[in-house]
Amino acid sequence: MAWLDYDGLLYFWQKIKSKLDGKVDKVTGKGLSTNDYTTGEKNKLAGLSNYTHPTSSGNKHIPAGGSAGQFLKWSADGTAVWANDNNTTYTTMTGATASADGKEGLAPKPAKGQQGLYLRGDGTWATPTNTTYGNATTSAAGLMSSGDKTKLDGIAAGANNYVHPTTAGNKHVPAGGAAGQILGWSADGTAKWVNEKDTTYGTFKGATSSADGGNGLVPGPKMANKDQYLKGDGTWGTPTNTTYNDATQSTHGLMTAADKKKLDGVAAGANNYVHPSYTAKDSGLYKVTVDASGHVSAATAVVKADITALGIPATNTTYSKSTTSADGLMSKEDKTKLDGFEQASTYASKTYVGQQISAAGHIKKSIVETLPEAKDAKDNIIYMVKKVTPDGTNLYDEYMLISGAMEKIGDTKTVIEAITNTEIDTILAS
Repeated sequence: MAWLDYDGLLYFWQKIKSKLDGKVDKVTGKGLSTNDYTTGEKNKLAGLSNYTHPTSSGNKHIPAGGSAGQFLKWSADGTAVWANDNNTTYTTMTGATASADGKEGLAPKPAKGQQGLYLRGDGTWATPTNTTYGNATTSAAGLMSSGDKTKLDGIAAGANNYVHPTTAGNKHVPAGGAAGQILGWSADGTAKWVNEKDTTYGTFKGATSSADGGNGLVPGPKMANKDQYLKGDGTWGTPTNTTYNDATQSTHGLMTAADKKKLDGVAAGANNYVHPSYTAKDSGLYKVTVDASGHVSAATAVVKADITALGIPATNTTYSKSTTSADGLMSKEDKTKLDGFEQASTYASKTYVGQQISAAGHIKKSIVETLPEAKDAKDNIIYMVKKVTPDGTNLYDEYMLISGAMEKIGDTKTVIEAITNTEIDTILAS
């Protein structure tokens, strides 16, 4: 059993109030339901209205009717009509040669295994030549250097005002025309707007390692593909770079002219090495002779004279047991005593122990109005702070400095086990 103190009673009353605040008052003629009608649902219902689909440009539906094979064609702004598909069949493109232009047509299908190749202007699938360029010079084409770009940016717009010629091969796209029309030949270097003969054909099908591709339209390159090539698998990619640097001792590469000259200067079998042979020796203590190549060329047995010549006594040395004043052998009793000790680091000296006892403070009690800050408190004082009680009893909360913080260690009231907030929660929950 536990008793209910003032703080516990206050906590209990607050818990009852919180439960009562959440109750729903009974209304005459109405019952309770778990299907509550929320404010959000009320606002959502109030905002509903009948929908009328707009008929302006950009909002019109696909027209009804049509038939198999037809497609939608522009009719007016935001309006389309069903029209017939005028399909055109194309032959495979004719590649160009050194003496003749090629002819337009479908890209030839790549064979299996050619998915990594690129379509050449001669109509074959091949690996492009290396496209690594240096900066352009006055005698060789190449990349634009940052210096040349700076120079170009410094030239004013219209610095060399250009008048476009009007001869054949230089005429502009004619004005006029209408939606769906295309440019057709009219005269030498002249085009006119004519009605489009729509052509429908499938997309080029790339080859795989196990299947041939198919004729069709070359897939449109993105901006990021502008410097790439069409691969036989139907994707745009950059051919593998075949530019190599000179080889080093740690990296594969091209052989330099200097390395080739060095290699040519090495005769066949130039370092054909035969290790010299010497007389074998049994296990033992030997004096050895080493030749200029670092090999052991001779070995003679060590004799007593060789050892004594090093300053080692020729007779045995006898030692007595050590004492507190003389070096010597350790006795078995001293060894037993030594083995009984722990590591030296685990022991405190007599001086150290005395210092710690002298420095240790004694626990004191001190009644204070307010609890001091941790930085101002002493670790050997119990600070007693008077607490307000309903009956006016003189009770004190007790605090000590523990690990750099002020911690409550108890109070001066009679030790009676009071009911806890957790126990009150358990009772209310039941």
